[in-house]
Amino acid sequence: SKIVHAALVADADRPEWSCRVNTIGTLNVLAAATEAGIAEVELLPPESDDQVIAASLAAAAELVAVHRMKLQKPR
Repeated sequence: SKIVHAALVADADRPEWSCRVNTIGTLNVLAAATEAGIAEVELLPPESDDQVIAASLAAAAELVAVHRMKLQKPR
């Protein structure tokens, strides 16, 4: 099974809001994936030239990578 996470935002008028939505929203998706035992989460981020938004998208990608590593470890 796989989850496709495309609910990310890139609102240049509200970069701090975008950052909160992207990181907290990604954590919520990963919590649901963990509960369902799904390691594979594909991130479909929008593009942004805003540095705050770009950083939040990079943080979301890192959270997804950590999630994948945690769930793919042999138990």
